[in-house]
Amino acid sequence: MTDFDAEELFHLGLKASENGDKERSITFFKRAIELEPAAASYYLLGAEYAEIGMMSRAAECMQRAVDNDPELWTAWFQLGLVYLALQDTDKAKASFSPLEALGEDAYLFHFALGMNKLIEEDVEGSLASLARGLELNDDNPALNRDVQNIIDSLLENLGELAGNEEELTPNAPEATDAGDSEKEAREHLLVSKYRNS
Repeated sequence: MTDFDAEELFHLGLKASENGDKERSITFFKRAIELEPAAASYYLLGAEYAEIGMMSRAAECMQRAVDNDPELWTAWFQLGLVYLALQDTDKAKASFSPLEALGEDAYLFHFALGMNKLIEEDVEGSLASLARGLELNDDNPALNRDVQNIIDSLLENLGELAGNEEELTPNAPEATDAGDSEKEAREHLLVSKYRNS
């Protein structure tokens, strides 16, 4: 592997990732970073870590990516999702914040707004913003799939909550506050986001 330069290693990492070979993709991206600590290599290494459930390492890599290239907008959004999976809502909000500068014509603006509304427990507002982002995004189908998964999970959780509320009587000992149930469902979604992808 010592005969490859950073660009070659980066592309080998991409190919390995496309083939689902996590071990080789992580190895290639780490080696590329050793030769040249490029933002894109950090970002994709972070994405690989996220997919295997190593969220702390994912956050560290993606943070380095945006530190190296503050205009790597997708990395900001993914970093926010990683922090949500780590249940660190303050850092998630800080990661989504730079996307506000993109304006309402940008799909990442609406994706970030949707996730912030989810953090604030405004599920309906979150769904509307995420759906608007999907409408605007015609250049990143992979990200659309991720966001659609979030929407589907939210709708599924809302359906389950509605079903539970119908089954419970006001005096039933197992009845819980609807707001607490919704919060628990939201937290479960955020924790499992990458592990279910």
